[in-house]
Amino acid sequence: MRLFPVFLLVVTMAVAQAQQLDVEKMFEERNLGPVTEMLAHGEYELVARVGEAAVEKGLKAPEWRIMRLKALVELGRIEEALEESRKALAIFPGHFELLMLRHDFAKMLGQSDVAAEALKAFNQVAKAKAPKERTAMETVMLGRAALVLGADAQKVISQYFKAAQGKDAKLEAAYLAEGHLALDKDDAKRAAEVFRAGLKAHGETAEMRFGLAKAFGPSDHEKAVENLAKALELNPNHKAAHLLRARGREEGRCGAHGGAEALGKESGGGSHDRTLSIAGVSFCRECRTSAQSAGDGRKLPASEGAALPRSAAAG
Repeated sequence: MRLFPVFLLVVTMAVAQAQQLDVEKMFEERNLGPVTEMLAHGEYELVARVGEAAVEKGLKAPEWRIMRLKALVELGRIEEALEESRKALAIFPGHFELLMLRHDFAKMLGQSDVAAEALKAFNQVAKAKAPKERTAMETVMLGRAALVLGADAQKVISQYFKAAQGKDAKLEAAYLAEGHLALDKDDAKRAAEVFRAGLKAHGETAEMRFGLAKAFGPSDHEKAVENLAKALELNPNHKAAHLLRARGREEGRCGAHGGAEALGKESGGGSHDRTLSIAGVSFCRECRTSAQSAGDGRKLPASEGAALPRSAAAG
């Protein structure tokens, strides 16, 4: 009879602990969304600080670390991101997205041995997880890894990216993966179709609009400019979008302002007399200057190599 009060106490404590875990989970779920939005809108410094605080407070969701890693890379702190990815994987061993992020960071830094190690670990954990148990995001990461290993693009699209869209029709990463792969294969028409489908399923994002700008670049100047402007409206600190506006050879017309001055022709010495173009989207010197002073004033990098690869980009 004396055992019953002890048993009751144990059960009560277990229930209390479970309720505490539920509260913590609810807290994280309610706060992850707003921070995800901050990341999408280019508030990288703030996201990095929030992610650091979340780790220090012992918040358990891996997304806190993932968002911090992405923010760090956008801030140019790639070495720090690589080191923190190692620490994150010690807590979340076998996490598909963390492993692919570590692979990406190592490649950015030219650390081929670390990249290969991450890919090997990814392959091992992927084999241990049955296809029906994989989440949509994990399926996207599997497709990315398959591309790195040289898999056929069409097979990757059907077996991974389309499969991920079937698992979660709203997953942005699945459309970005397929769309950017189409761009890599010089299939701009298909890329545009994929990005449009992603916008319809997921909703507006700077990454999707940027993809559309690149897809329309070779064929529809006005749509390319329109989508690039929308991308920068959604994320004023989108480095790749600024670089798309700013870099390239001098030719064509100013897509941002509607000017049509031919290369080499003066127009009263104004800022629009010479233009810059990349991927079929042309912008004047004035736009380039504004791009270099975008965001919080940090100087843009000399190349896109310092920017975080798209969350589900190929390779």
